[in-house]
Amino acid sequence: MTNIILNPIGKKLNNNILNYKEAFIMKNTFKKIVAFVLAMVIMFGGCVTETGVYAAGSNSGLKMATGDLAAVEAIKIPDNTTLNNSTVKSTKKNLKSSFVETRVWDKYSSNYVESKLNSYEKTLYNNLDEICHDFLVDSSLNATYQTGSNYSGYYLPVAQYTGLSSKEVERVIELFVYENPQYYFTTVSYLTNSTCVYLYCYDKFAYGEDRAQTTNAVFDKLDKYVATAKKATDVEKTAHDLICKNVSYQSGTYDQSMYSALMEGKTVCAGYSQTLSAILNACGMETVLAYSKGHAWNKVKTSAGWKAVDSTWDDQGSKIVYYWYNKSDSDIRYKDTRYDHYIEANVAKYLPAATIESQKIDTTEAPTTKIPSSTSAPATTERTGTTETDVYVYDGSDSMKELETPTITSLTAVTKKSIVFTFDRVEGATNYEIKCSTSASFKEGSNTDTYTIKDRYSAVKISKLTKNKRYYVKMRQVKIVGGQKNYSRWSNVKTVCTMK
Repeated sequence: MTNIILNPIGKKLNNNILNYKEAFIMKNTFKKIVAFVLAMVIMFGGCVTETGVYAAGSNSGLKMATGDLAAVEAIKIPDNTTLNNSTVKSTKKNLKSSFVETRVWDKYSSNYVESKLNSYEKTLYNNLDEICHDFLVDSSLNATYQTGSNYSGYYLPVAQYTGLSSKEVERVIELFVYENPQYYFTTVSYLTNSTCVYLYCYDKFAYGEDRAQTTNAVFDKLDKYVATAKKATDVEKTAHDLICKNVSYQSGTYDQSMYSALMEGKTVCAGYSQTLSAILNACGMETVLAYSKGHAWNKVKTSAGWKAVDSTWDDQGSKIVYYWYNKSDSDIRYKDTRYDHYIEANVAKYLPAATIESQKIDTTEAPTTKIPSSTSAPATTERTGTTETDVYVYDGSDSMKELETPTITSLTAVTKKSIVFTFDRVEGATNYEIKCSTSASFKEGSNTDTYTIKDRYSAVKISKLTKNKRYYVKMRQVKIVGGQKNYSRWSNVKTVCTMK
């Protein structure tokens, strides 16, 4: 367990001074001990991170999971950086047991968003599609491990672009990943410079032969859902209910991919929405994924027109509600007090408007049995929330003002096993949440620790680290309003190696 020393505002942090308040922060572990941890916090003044927030408020006990959609992580690399621009062919000779079964892969996605792109955006989008399709179907391809001063991990081959700003590239990446759920092995994290993009690949799916077996298992499970929905009188509702009954809301390493929903029986809004998109598109109902700054849901083209569906919020654990099923854009905001269903203007132009008012839903045909799972991790009805919340406070106007993000100004290694960073505080913060990790993408299970500190500090020392090891640090503002925790975006990431 690492520990941190906090520096009060206006005082110089010195490694030899021992009279600072020392706070031992417990790393996120199991929900079952949260009550005990909170009791210890009260007694000893420690700090713990929030392990998942449901916003209940005055909404009759409904659980509405807060901002669990991962923010885009664009890692800048210099234009002169030389990376391996192609996947590595497997050195194994016998690939017969690791082939990917033939399927019509594009049936799981919609081309609606692609049709709205301009020529520059479409070029990048199609380049990404070609790369991901090859990676999906060719078991001889492995992702390439890339490492640099501020990143490390497996990445797909280079996708070239021209005529786009960094913000426009970010938007294309978001749209591509969210609208192509069949590419379950990637997420909205990437390396980029002025002409190139390298999409991140989850470590688990980097090697082709292992990935081929996973791909077959994922789509065997998905196609069972598709077959069940196709046989039903109400295809859309059956698909919606299958997900709600077979998946529980819980964060995890792969929760931004439909893999988590299908193979682990647990996910967050990204997994719910991508899975529903894949099922309905395969059934012939055009479906896209809609998203705000911290949440994802779907828009489905019905015989009456486009309607909005939020299977994440409709899944209340022990029951399915239909408060967010087949709604107009205005209806979907029912009981939504945090603007989770407000799409930013620069994204909304690529998505269809849902203008059809809702009709009463017949709830008598919901499936009563679970689809058999091909994974050893069974689905569970326990709801444990998410450790990666990104909830924003808005001022209630059309501008939807968000919380200010703090800035890390310096990060320095002071000993073999400790580092110190300073930051610019933001006005009105209750406290700050800090992440320190050996992973550039702060992946779960990569020695990632989370701390919460009060707003009276301006510098932090993190000790009990590993010598000669690279660490990454980021932080965000936490503001408590009416008993509800709200978060800013994550800050810039700083990195440093501890001394040898």
